[in-house]
Amino acid sequence: MEKGEEAASNVQELIQILNETNLGWIAEEIREDISDERLLKKGNDYYSSSYSSQQQLEIAVGTIRRYTIDLFEIWSSLSEPLRHLKTELPIERIEVIDENGKYLDFFGEDLSSKMKKLNELLDALAPNGVIPSIRVEELVDEE
Repeated sequence: MEKGEEAASNVQELIQILNETNLGWIAEEIREDISDERLLKKGNDYYSSSYSSQQQLEIAVGTIRRYTIDLFEIWSSLSEPLRHLKTELPIERIEVIDENGKYLDFFGEDLSSKMKKLNELLDALAPNGVIPSIRVEELVDEE
């Protein structure tokens, strides 16, 4: 399997996994982002182009990372300030139970190790995972 075919296959597999795990809204965001065209500039001319399969994989990984690893890092940085506020909140803590009936501690080591493993897996897929942004890519003539 060629690199481009493998990247396209990985994107489809990631989207399928997200849909199967009730994260279809993330899958939909990925589908929308990778179907958008990017704006390119060469000299004074502008034109649009589709993302390559590898770029689509990088967008998919970047989107997943934003909703998992990045969000976990935000939660982690807020853990101490939130603990100080707990007496002022109407709810002392929100309990989330996993599929095995185990309490999921958003600030605990277990989740931390899972996020580390997920980050390693995402890096293995596309170490340059990116979030698409509206920008113009400058093309340079190859000599």
